[in-house]
Amino acid sequence: LGENLARPRIRGVLEVYKSIKSYPENVGSYSKKKGKPGIWIVSDHIRERLYEIHTLHNDVFEIINKEIWSCEVNKIKSDNGFFNTVLEQNSLKPEEVVFIDDLGINVSCARGIGITSINFLDSEQLKNELINLGFTFS
Repeated sequence: LGENLARPRIRGVLEVYKSIKSYPENVGSYSKKKGKPGIWIVSDHIRERLYEIHTLHNDVFEIINKEIWSCEVNKIKSDNGFFNTVLEQNSLKPEEVVFIDDLGINVSCARGIGITSINFLDSEQLKNELINLGFTFS
């Protein structure tokens, strides 16, 4: 495990997140509309790596609202049922979520249950796709 563990992806997503000015009504519940949409990390890393991930990305975790680790759900993101389990455990509907991931198989699984999903390539592409969904940026 190196210093670059997911750093470009996490940094890219967070920079885009920080610049969100407003977001569409169909994303999130009313109570979440008072501020920026919540940002959760959903990761397939194993339990033994969690401390190391937090140590490498401690500044990132300061703005993460919730952590969902597949080792705690007992399924990985590409497993059938992973997203249904996460939605159910958190009282969310698929239309209240935008899922961003760099692996196509994970994006396909989320899309398969109706979650709007973006296959992350780089920050500019992510921002453009979010604009197409109705997000605005400062």
